[in-house]
Amino acid sequence: MIGIIACITAIFIYTDVSGPTDAKGELTPTKTETSEFTCSVVGTNYECSSWSNKQYPIIELFEEKYVPLFSNHEEIWNAHTDKIAKLILDLFPESKSCILTSGESIDCSEGYILKIKRIDVNNQKVWLELTNDGELIDDNIISVTDDGTWNVEVDDVQGVDDVLVFKVHVSKISQSGTDSTVQFDGLWLIDYVNAKTIKPSDRFGNLKIKEIISGEDESNLGGLVFEQEDT
Repeated sequence: MIGIIACITAIFIYTDVSGPTDAKGELTPTKTETSEFTCSVVGTNYECSSWSNKQYPIIELFEEKYVPLFSNHEEIWNAHTDKIAKLILDLFPESKSCILTSGESIDCSEGYILKIKRIDVNNQKVWLELTNDGELIDDNIISVTDDGTWNVEVDDVQGVDDVLVFKVHVSKISQSGTDSTVQFDGLWLIDYVNAKTIKPSDRFGNLKIKEIISGEDESNLGGLVFEQEDT
């Protein structure tokens, strides 16, 4: 079941502060309303059916989806709540699969390109290459007869190693006339190049991070507590 992302208003605090003077020259108290709310990290299922039994952590901030950095070898509640990257893709925005021939590419946006280097129909293998702004991130030969999944992990992303940044699933390799084709039915990507570390007191407009909560178990994946003051 896909997790629901929510920022829940938790508490309102009213504080008397010094205000303007009245006709007698005495201070007139005013009230400042401070609201606190928590944006929780939730476990979300991958859209690809081949990964449907797996989840990744996600948090929604200001109508944008972010992924706390995590390793593919760890439980998702061990994700780093204070280190986040924007979610670029989970499957495809307009369809449930994509078919390409040798030499073609998928523009994943934000400078990320997945290119088909070579297709081996007889052995049911494909050579894939992932780049960002023309710089090679990784390449690999994927076999459909095995799992068909390629996981790309990168070290030293905001100081974290073995960060899962990309997943792709090859569902079919075939011959169509004179062209060899590859069908993808799963694609997941985060913008790790522009990942950022956040800390208490960081401001987002008129909001300030009050607390960063680390995950504990599958029922508590952590979150960010914000506070906002409106006079």
